[in-house]
Amino acid sequence: MSLITQVRRLHRRIRLPLALGLAIGMGAVTSAAAQHAYVAHSGSDSVSVIDTSTRAVVGTPISVGSSPQATAVSPNGAFAYVANNGSHTVSVIDTATRTAVDIINVGSLPVSVAVSPNGAFAYIVNSSVSSYKVSVINTATRAVVDTINVGSRPSHIAITPAPAPSPAAVPTLSERAMILLALMLAGSAMIVIQTRCTA
Repeated sequence: MSLITQVRRLHRRIRLPLALGLAIGMGAVTSAAAQHAYVAHSGSDSVSVIDTSTRAVVGTPISVGSSPQATAVSPNGAFAYVANNGSHTVSVIDTATRTAVDIINVGSLPVSVAVSPNGAFAYIVNSSVSSYKVSVINTATRAVVDTINVGSRPSHIAITPAPAPSPAAVPTLSERAMILLALMLAGSAMIVIQTRCTA
């Protein structure tokens, strides 16, 4: 039974005039942020940006490292990460300015990239025969903080999404608290609290 239903039933029991309204704010959205797709061009060492609402290329291609193979965007949309296979690096693109703002050395022949759900780390798959590893980049410092050995000829990587939050518990009130709430909502009476002191 919801809290509102409990109070209304109590109102009927204590016969007080009660008007109860409930408003729920869902967060109004005035305009949707533009969504973009980032396409790596291994032949021209660049990345094109597509506006998915208009399905048109935005601006000119962004210059990155040699032979880019894959891209991934941070959860907040602020940065795109590009695995440059030919230069063994990852380019960092500022999506607001559509420019490469940093380049990070990783393992040999990177072919795939994924960003963690909280945006804290980027994982880069390195496909060189001499180095079947995944490089882990701290996105805040833009430095490789770990290297993970994996199996032969890795090619792609995916990260599980963040778990959905648990539904919030519905608070309950004691009968005395509901009586006080009903009295306050009805605009009636004064509540007198008496305190007894014992020696």
